[in-house]
Amino acid sequence: MTVAEDAAKLFRAMADRIERNSSEAFGGAMLAVPPNGEGIVEMLIFDSTENLGQFWGLVQSRAQLAIRDQDEQSRRMRGFAG
Repeated sequence: MTVAEDAAKLFRAMADRIERNSSEAFGGAMLAVPPNGEGIVEMLIFDSTENLGQFWGLVQSRAQLAIRDQDEQSRRMRGFAG
């Protein structure tokens, strides 16, 4: 199965979760699939306050963690190569 096919399944699964919980207060959803399919980031939030700042702060934090993890992995791989 390709990364694109796997990603499509993840997006359908996220849509299903949103639908199953449609009676809850929707606080946002995010699914990020990198080109290689590794380090996927997903979140589904139920929050009655619908706080946009909190949502985007969570997205930013998750992205920063993914960047940090990728940087650490790259440093480790350079260590093995050199």
